[in-house]
Amino acid sequence: MVLDVGCGCGSFVREARIARVKAVGIDFSEYAIENALEGAKRYVSVGDARDIRFPDDSFDFVLATDLMEHIYLEDVDKVIDELCRVSGKWIFLQIATVGMKDKPLEGYVLRKGQQIPLEIEVYTVAGHVTVQSEAWWEERLKRPGWRVRPDMVDKFRRLVKPPELIANWRTIFVMEKWP
Repeated sequence: MVLDVGCGCGSFVREARIARVKAVGIDFSEYAIENALEGAKRYVSVGDARDIRFPDDSFDFVLATDLMEHIYLEDVDKVIDELCRVSGKWIFLQIATVGMKDKPLEGYVLRKGQQIPLEIEVYTVAGHVTVQSEAWWEERLKRPGWRVRPDMVDKFRRLVKPPELIANWRTIFVMEKWP
């Protein structure tokens, strides 16, 4: 069973269901869930990544693409803990980060209610509030009983055809529950 956290309108859930993979999704946006795609509507619901309403180890695979950069710093650890709690084995994260050659910004964190500073306004696209380096996120993801698997990221990148589908996915983490 797969859980897509931050599923939006359910495009991944729909495609997984078409491929006969049991998948469900949650998203904070009532609008996204109310406007879910055909084929996903029955399988997506409003939910909060800080308090995922499923029992421990409910899913073999938990997916969160383009989610973490939308989480306020004070909630980041809680969200990571929740992803780890509901996953029985694997977590896949794709996170918007800084450090690319054309974006020399050091990274930023906006606090709840903070006005966006003009000098970073162009970077705060689509509600990005915690944008840091890949190394920052890797350190943040360290959890007892879990390990980051860069070898699995390489395998994933080689499997995706055409590779242009994920060309802008700069930072990917695969985490595995480890005894």
